This record gives sequence, structure tokens and C-alpha cells, in this order.
Amino acid sequence: MTITATIDEPRNELEENFNIPICSEALYKQVILAVANHHNLSTFSGWGTFSEIDEGAFEIFNGQLSVMKEGIINLPGISDATKIHVLERLDTLQKAMAEMLGKRSDLVVLIG
Repeated sequence: MTITATIDEPRNELEENFNIPICSEALYKQVILAVANHHNLSTFSGWGTFSEIDEGAFEIFNGQLSVMKEGIINLPGISDATKIHVLERLDTLQKAMAEMLGKRSDLVVLIG
């Protein structure tokens, strides 16, 4: 299974095509969930099912994202290449979500 970000109830072609791959389920469990659990990062812990991020939650997500990135950098037993890969995917997700939420404030991004 792959963890992706999509738009809930898309209203146009751009929103329908919004599909950001984040990582495999295995990588999610090994890296993102491990850091989320260690630092109690609620916006990252539900990605095994689905998490909803709306405009209000995006601010919380961004705050937790900086902790997540630092946690990934310091996570033992993970190669630098894997860390860089996950960090790049999270940066892409953050930028794409900010762009989409800037176009429609009632938008909801599903991650899972």
C-alpha cells in the first residue's frame, strides 16, 4: 500500500488530479509513524487509515512537520538516502497543500 494525499470532494480538474505520493506503508511505519509516536504528532499518526487536513488543521500540521523533519534527521538505523527521500516527499506535500488551500479555503486533503 502507498500513502498518498488527495483532495476530498474535488470541484475541478486540478483538484481531481491532486495526488501526492508520500511513501510506502512499510516506510510509513518504519520512519513517519515511529517519529510521530515518539513525539506525539497527531497529524501524522493516522495515515494508516486516513487523516483529514483542512485549513485549520494545516497550521497544526505545519508546526508538527518541523518536529517530524527533525525527528527523521535524528532517527537511528535509517540510511541517509531514505531520510532524504522522505524529507523531500514531505516538502512536496507541504508546498502542494499550501498551494491548494490558498485556492480554496474549505478544501480538505486526505492523507492515507
